[in-house]
Amino acid sequence: MFALLALHLVLGVVIVAAGRLLGRQAFLVAAVAPVAMLVWAATKANDVLDGKPVRESFVWVAGLDLTIDLRFDAFALVMVTL
Repeated sequence: MFALLALHLVLGVVIVAAGRLLGRQAFLVAAVAPVAMLVWAATKANDVLDGKPVRESFVWVAGLDLTIDLRFDAFALVMVTL
């Protein structure tokens, strides 16, 4: 999940930086991240609908015990499909 979120960020920066060079192809580049997220969500849908949400955790600041926690549950599946 973190990689997909990072992909959104990277493609957004690329489109802003090279938007004029890409021209109309920028729309195709912009579609890569949402399509990748939708494909990933489709592969996880059976587990999520069985009541087993996908969870990922990333230690952000170890000294302060701060983490970034992501959870992909049934509500998140609905939001991704919308």
